[in-house]
Amino acid sequence: MKIFRKFVALLVAVITLAASSVTIVQAAEDPKLTSRKDFDWGVVMHEPKMSMLAYNTGYLEEHIHLAAEMGSKLIRIDARDSIGHLDKLVMLANSYGMKVMLVVYIPGKTLDGEYDADLIQQHFHTYASRYNGKKGFGKADYIQIDNEMDVTLMRASSKGESGGQNITDYDELHLRTLTGQVKAAIKGVNNAGTSIKTIINFGWTHWGMFDYFVKEGVQWDIIGYDWYSDMFQAAQNPDNYFWAGDIVYEKYKKKIVICETNMNGNSISSSATPAEVNKWHNNASNWDPLVKCMEHYYRRDYVIGCTFYEFCDELEREGDKYEPEAHYGLVFTDKNTGAVIEPKPIYYRIQKMIGGGKVQKLDWKEVKKKYQGEDADDEDTNVSSGTGSMSVIKNEIHLGGSNNGNTNNTTTYGDTNTVNNVTTEETVGNLNSNTKLPVPVIICLAVGGLIVLAAIAVGIFFIVRKPKTAAVKEETED
Repeated sequence: MKIFRKFVALLVAVITLAASSVTIVQAAEDPKLTSRKDFDWGVVMHEPKMSMLAYNTGYLEEHIHLAAEMGSKLIRIDARDSIGHLDKLVMLANSYGMKVMLVVYIPGKTLDGEYDADLIQQHFHTYASRYNGKKGFGKADYIQIDNEMDVTLMRASSKGESGGQNITDYDELHLRTLTGQVKAAIKGVNNAGTSIKTIINFGWTHWGMFDYFVKEGVQWDIIGYDWYSDMFQAAQNPDNYFWAGDIVYEKYKKKIVICETNMNGNSISSSATPAEVNKWHNNASNWDPLVKCMEHYYRRDYVIGCTFYEFCDELEREGDKYEPEAHYGLVFTDKNTGAVIEPKPIYYRIQKMIGGGKVQKLDWKEVKKKYQGEDADDEDTNVSSGTGSMSVIKNEIHLGGSNNGNTNNTTTYGDTNTVNNVTTEETVGNLNSNTKLPVPVIICLAVGGLIVLAAIAVGIFFIVRKPKTAAVKEETED
């Protein structure tokens, strides 16, 4: 009977330990961020002439479809001179139920006091009018005024992780000049008579630029924040992954859209081999800091959207040296053609968090007919069209640099039609048939397994040991 009681007690202990290990695994699951109706997850894409191979028009339908399956509800795209490509993207995105943010650059942008306000106003008016949802080219929801102007304006001595918080960190002439150009751009959007919202974006702690804009009467709708996973470390509280957003919202009382976010590109050694880079990207748990940022964005009511920078790798820009930004994509691409090879594990991890799922591919011919009628031309064009100026202005498109290059533009077509599949649960694991087990889960399972094996071994030892002890006692008595 004593042996039986010991065995039962041991069994209870084993079950308790096993349950504890399961609880640890459960704690490693990612939050599912789908309950808010006022929040849009999305991705950043580029127009083809800027990014060489990766965003070739020939892959556009595949890209938009993959973005829809990931759960994207917003696409951010630079608007330059590839108008046919842009038309196609906006129409496809809208047909998948996605909003569009256009990054429109200030033509002839200067910082020395001289600029053509009429040209700037007409340039922005042209884009706002073209994508008003009434002219057969689809609808844009946001127009971002240029990109990361804070970096251009700051004095060299003020640049860094904590600079740019004061107006004095910027050159006054540059601020005054740019303010006039920004006013002209916003006037062009507003005079188009659309519901398009204007966005001005920045990064790090460079909000001093906004102090000047407010002082000079600039009136825009939304603040765009480019916030990467390493930026939270500049806070005194390392657990607050979006501390700067709280400051910005309290100062300006404007809604915020995260225009760019991702892991820090320097997470991989600059001397890493291609095999080492791929190994890093094939481990979804390496994006844990990004996942924490996602959760912090989503839990703040003033943040209404977030686009991941960026959707595709741009390996063609890397050359012979490791270039972090060439690997920022959520999907692996072919270095020689730009074609999608397969989504990365982080794509599937994000997909589960934001409520993505299987989506049938739209037929581009049918989409175009819906917007432009039965006589719609099936061929794409990559030249300027419509009224007004569609000038090409070369600027940095994101934190870290700019891209330039040529593309070979072709067209491919899909074949079916449907809508997105969205779920509403609040939590979900990050395991997927296409992903590897995250390191914390592997450790928990291994520890739990060892504990169970050890407990079983101890149990067997005590059960076997008792009869042997009794036998020895009987021999002694004899």
